[in-house]
Amino acid sequence: MIETWGYWALLISTFLEGETILIIGAFVWAVVIGTAGYLFGTAFEALLGNIKHIEMELMSIIGLAGLAGLAGLAGLAVWTIL
Repeated sequence: MIETWGYWALLISTFLEGETILIIGAFVWAVVIGTAGYLFGTAFEALLGNIKHIEMELMSIIGLAGLAGLAGLAGLAVWTIL
């Protein structure tokens, strides 16, 4: 190849080969990350949908736990607050 086309053809061909590998790698990376994001997003959305119907109970439990924690920090007996 060097005798026929010269060193410039060799330089250009190696550059194109390297760029082709980078483009293919970027495409594969984009497909994998995009698919993973879609799947995790769908799973998270389903989880939020399941949690939404018990939201009030969950917030009540969190509120009571916070109130009990504050009572404990203040040195009060928890059963006097609740």
